[in-house]
Parts: sequence; C-alpha cells; structure tokens
Amino acid sequence: MTVRIHLVLAISLTLLLPGISWGLEAFTRPLGQSAHLEMGNFQIYPINHFGNALYLKQTLLKHFPEQSVRAALNIRDDRGVLALVEEQDGMLKLELIRTADDQEGRLRKGRGEFYEFADYKAGVQQVFRVQADHIELLSPGVRTASGLTLNDTHAVFYHISESQEVEIAGQAKRRYTFRLHLVKRNAPGKVLLQKLRIQDTSARLRLGWRGLSILTATLSNGGVQEYDLRDYAPGFF
Repeated sequence: MTVRIHLVLAISLTLLLPGISWGLEAFTRPLGQSAHLEMGNFQIYPINHFGNALYLKQTLLKHFPEQSVRAALNIRDDRGVLALVEEQDGMLKLELIRTADDQEGRLRKGRGEFYEFADYKAGVQQVFRVQADHIELLSPGVRTASGLTLNDTHAVFYHISESQEVEIAGQAKRRYTFRLHLVKRNAPGKVLLQKLRIQDTSARLRLGWRGLSILTATLSNGGVQEYDLRDYAPGFF
C-alpha cells in the first residue's frame, strides 16, 4: 500500500514540475535553461539543434526533423511565415509556411542570398535576403516589390509608386511609374534612388546590368534605357 501511494505521488509531482515538455505541440521553457530563442511572437526550441521546432505564440508551427530552424518572419498582411533553416551541409535557405487556407503566395529563390515572394491574389510582393541568422525584409512599406536583378556587388529591384490612365496614339493605356531600390551586397540596408523614376505602359519592368554600375531597363516598346547608378547613389559604390 505504501509503495502504491509513493508511486502515485511521484507521478503527480512529475506532471506538475515546471519546464517539462510532453511533446512538440505546446512550448515550455526547459527547466533551468534558456535554450530557446524568442523573436517577437515566435519561439525556437531548442536553438542551434537539428530536429528543432518553430512555435508561434507558444504553439507548434512546424517541426524540422532533418534541419535546424534559425529565424522566422511574418509576411505582410499575414500571408504566411518565412523560416530560415540550416541544412545538414551548413547551407541556409528560406522556407514558406502557409498558416491559412486562403494563402496562395509563392517564394522564389533568386541568385545568391535573395528571395522574392508574390501573392497576386492578395496583392503582396516582397523582396528578402538572408544574412547569417537573419531574414532581412528589403521592401518594407511597399506592396509591389519585384524585378530583382543583381551583379557581383549590387542588387536592384523596383516598386510601382503610381499609375494613371493616358492616351497614346489615340489609344487609352495605363502608365506606370517605377521607383528603384539599390542594395549593396554583403552590407546591411538599402537606398531608394530618389531622383530616378522610370515610366512604362507595362506593369512589369525588365532590368539588367552592364558592368558594375550601369543599370539597363527594357521598355514594352523595345526601347532600352541606361542609367549609371553612381550618379544616383555615389556612396553605395
């Protein structure tokens, strides 16, 4: 009888002990440790381990059995979550986690450290890059970031700042104004090229590079414009 009472008491105390996790469905702080990482509403446990998990407001979002999740970031308008994960070979990449049935966004891997996200149904396009254990949103405050192009030292993307109805050769068309953002690779931050505006009747602008500083823009009529970006952001070269 005494043995049975002691066994029941031991089980009861174990269930009440703080810091004990009974699975990945609910997040608890490990007893006597700070082996988890808080990032706003996100938690990662355990940190710097393969097979760890990402939590949102202490509820399991995704378990990564063969990877190690390092960081997370909400996409604008709650269109999903980006998770930065490390592969077994040490490579870092972004993964898109959909958190609602109506999310139709797609994540595209660009060259190098850059990614583009687009959810055309929701009208959200954003540009991100990966730096060490950090996801950097390069397009805060805009909804139409796109057209990423890069060379060995810099990257450029655009957003549409305005559009208006115009008449061209007797036909009603819509003219779009593009604003350009310049990013210096292997350095934090970006700059909006304040004095550079490009206009076209297509909502998509085809950008490219010639050398390390000349940006080319191919318009819908086949014309090609060139801009030496050293004239617009000399401190970035």
